[in-house]
Amino acid sequence: MKEFLNRYMGKNRNLDDKAKAELTQAFEATIALIFEVLGSHAFKPKKALNAAVLDSVMVGVARRLAKGKIRSPDSLKKQYEDLLANDKYMSACETGTADEESVNRRISFATNAFSVLK
Repeated sequence: MKEFLNRYMGKNRNLDDKAKAELTQAFEATIALIFEVLGSHAFKPKKALNAAVLDSVMVGVARRLAKGKIRSPDSLKKQYEDLLANDKYMSACETGTADEESVNRRISFATNAFSVLK
């Protein structure tokens, strides 16, 4: 994880204004929708915030939003609940969370879960 973040930051150290604005807009739209639909329980499969759930859900929803607006907030909530009920997904969010394979697996689960949203 540390190596990945260092490489990413190295490549994006000097973002131009357009790229910075696009990333900011994508982040703000994603977090606003998640908060609107899931509220303060977002990213908390148990009591505490789970960073692995946060990273994968944010990526999955952001990728879906890149294709257009999500018209059914209820379907987002249902997909989120189904994702948290998936034992394989939760395993990738609870053990070896910094392992590259776990990161890829949970992001793949989340991306697939939210890609079906209309």
